[in-house]
This record gives sequence, C-alpha cells and structure tokens, in this order.
Amino acid sequence: MAAYAIFFIFLAIIGVGLYSIVFNDVVNEIITIMNTYITAGMLSTEFIGYWEFVIGLLIALPMLCLIAITIWAMVRAIERRNHGI
Repeated sequence: MAAYAIFFIFLAIIGVGLYSIVFNDVVNEIITIMNTYITAGMLSTEFIGYWEFVIGLLIALPMLCLIAITIWAMVRAIERRNHGI
C-alpha cells in the first residue's frame, strides 16, 4: 500500500477520534437541553423519533467512518495487487 494511503488512514482515524472527543461534550449538553423539552411534553412524537435517529447517527458515525476506511483500504490493496504495482 502506498505511503500516502497509510498516511490518509492514520489521518482519518485521528480525525474521527478528535471528532468524538470534541463533540462529545457538545452533544451531551444538547441532549440535556432536549430532555427537558421532551419530559415537559413540548415536542411531538414525530420530532422525538427524528431526534432519536439523529442521536443514533452521531453515536454510530465514528464506527461508520472506521468501517468505510477499512473497506477503502481493502479495495485499495486489491487494486494494487491486481495491477502488479
């Protein structure tokens, strides 16, 4: 695998880690604020469903990025092997 591909993988992993570290506190504060509105009954059931979906995506995003990087690295390695480079 090319040096720039390995560098990109490490850069992406570091970026995903920084995303998780930096935005964890922000997301926790937003969840705390929204929980007060949810318990007060000020939000519709439809909005709460969308809210839970967004929170689920925020939680799953680092893992989805790591899966995408892994798949990209495997495809890249197969391409390089087939071309004999």
